[in-house]
Amino acid sequence: MIDSSRSAPRWLAVVVVLWLLFAAERFFAYRFVGYGPTVLVLHGVGWLTATVVTVTCIVIFWRRSKRSVAAAAAALGLLSAGVISVVDWRPLHAREFYRENRQDFAKLVDQVRQGLYNADTAGGSRLPDELAHLSKSGWVAAMDLPKELKSVLFLPVTAARGDSHGNGAGVVHGCAIGYLNLDVEIARQVEKYDVCPNRTPLGDGWYWAD
Repeated sequence: MIDSSRSAPRWLAVVVVLWLLFAAERFFAYRFVGYGPTVLVLHGVGWLTATVVTVTCIVIFWRRSKRSVAAAAAALGLLSAGVISVVDWRPLHAREFYRENRQDFAKLVDQVRQGLYNADTAGGSRLPDELAHLSKSGWVAAMDLPKELKSVLFLPVTAARGDSHGNGAGVVHGCAIGYLNLDVEIARQVEKYDVCPNRTPLGDGWYWAD
């Protein structure tokens, strides 16, 4: 028979570790798999695994009349789930990505101001290899500011939300997420994106838009 007094700390440790791993997955998943459907699958698997283990722990110790252990597991699970749900993970990842690649963002700004991105083909202007990691599509794009009669620099992280978009070809509909610089004008013939309205400032005129 399993000694409940010895197994309780181990079960609680497993619950804590799984929720910590799930939090790490929520942060790092965007770096490794991007912002498409795959990341949603990973999030779902993480939620399911942590929840099942937590509920299993609660049931086991409740049946063994170890109500305090069951209550502790429930509290840990609820607290962890609440914190993970409240935190907006995408801007956190965006800030970290910008911090790590700040020099490359600055180099791109210099190139745009020199007029190096004036392509009139759908999809904008393709980034050079050393800067291609700044945009998931590998293209520079734009967001229109109709009142100012200008377009500003936008780096799409994915296609417009809920819309198919093949290699930058065609008209983009809906709301696109990515990196936006409101201070840097770009050629108006570069493909326009309807950028999502939420703005998280990153520094040097750059914003994360989602």
